[in-house]
Amino acid sequence: MAKQFCENFDVFNVQYQRINRNVSRECKAIERCARDMAKHYFKLSTELDNLQKLSKYCEIPQYTNLYQRMSDLVHMTGELTVHQGFMINDTLNSHFKYQREQGRTSFAEA
Repeated sequence: MAKQFCENFDVFNVQYQRINRNVSRECKAIERCARDMAKHYFKLSTELDNLQKLSKYCEIPQYTNLYQRMSDLVHMTGELTVHQGFMINDTLNSHFKYQREQGRTSFAEA
């Protein structure tokens, strides 16, 4: 098994580096998309706040409370989305970047 691995080490190294680069690229894309999606959540939250303020004139407190809670929920969802995107890129990408750098030096020495 070890002999077969050593004989095909160049193929392994090329595939390993390719997969590693793809993981890095996708992590960055996820963070970028998460930020964009969060902006839409924040815009929706603002509009729900505006609707809540407008509904005060109708003197129906249930609607006012409903729109305020929906706005808060949408805003928190936007914050969660930003944090998830950051977490994916920061932790996973950092790990794979470390592995990529170790792989370059270790594999080159081998």
